[in-house]
Amino acid sequence: MLSKSHLILIDLLIVWVAVICYLIFPFDQLRIDVNNDWYFNDHISKYIIILMGFFYIPFSIWNIRGKNHVFETRIGRLIFDKKSRKKELLIYLLKLFFIPSMLSLTIQNGMIMIEHIVLIFNTEHISIYELYCKHLYPLIIYAVLFICTGLYTFGYIVESKIFNNEITSVDTTFIGWFVTLICYYPFYIILSLYLPMMTNNFAFFINDSITLLVWALMIVLFLFKLWCVLSLGWKCSNLTNRGIIINGPYKWIRHPHYAVKILIWWITFIPIFFNDPIYISGMIFWTFIYYLRAITEENHLKKDDDYIEYLQNVKYRFIPGVI
Repeated sequence: MLSKSHLILIDLLIVWVAVICYLIFPFDQLRIDVNNDWYFNDHISKYIIILMGFFYIPFSIWNIRGKNHVFETRIGRLIFDKKSRKKELLIYLLKLFFIPSMLSLTIQNGMIMIEHIVLIFNTEHISIYELYCKHLYPLIIYAVLFICTGLYTFGYIVESKIFNNEITSVDTTFIGWFVTLICYYPFYIILSLYLPMMTNNFAFFINDSITLLVWALMIVLFLFKLWCVLSLGWKCSNLTNRGIIINGPYKWIRHPHYAVKILIWWITFIPIFFNDPIYISGMIFWTFIYYLRAITEENHLKKDDDYIEYLQNVKYRFIPGVI
């Protein structure tokens, strides 16, 4: 039997191999330029990933030495427990993929949010209309995105009884992982070359008055999106069960976050549709992908008796009384 000291070394080895692999191939920063040449975007997230690798050293020591038995640790179950091995391996892979992706999105949203805050207080001789269009509306949108991606980043990094967000199960199906991962870089950008999702949160609608009305609706929808994510709280993550959420908008529909996200897409696609209707194929494809995500999530969560009870109380997936 390996000692806890050996487990710590193996755990750190896995984490640091993942860090080094990410530095060599920062998959979430893969981009394509106007000449269709591929390149990696230089992003500050890679430096934070390195810092997280160093911070993980004391955490790993504390976590493993604090357990009464090696089987209570993730790395212990991965090595010694055949029944739990697949679950623990998938959790490592889950964190390896989503932590860099969500971290870089959080940083990006936060930097844009701060930029608009600075511009609001430093812009002179500008009308209220221009201030709203150029800075206040984008600030609200990116503030919501910053909080949402930040909560997901926290959910992937931190798993603790303190936050009641320990992973009880992981989706083990190929289709579940497939329809989820293709929604994120680098898979999303590759598929978007053929099936682009032409949406724009800052789209212009016919004239200024209608655009302002649509943007007001967008703020309401983004605040609803924020409510969905805040209801998930520290449990935010994909492909896992960390406990069934029955509060907030989840009282009425099972996938309010997906529903509002898809609604935002289609509203912002309207101006593009009238100019280039061919792009509707991409919109239909990505909408269907999120429908499949909802189905695969439900199939996974049905293994939990609490979710079976939840299904009996909440009948509709996306729109109350309709679907």
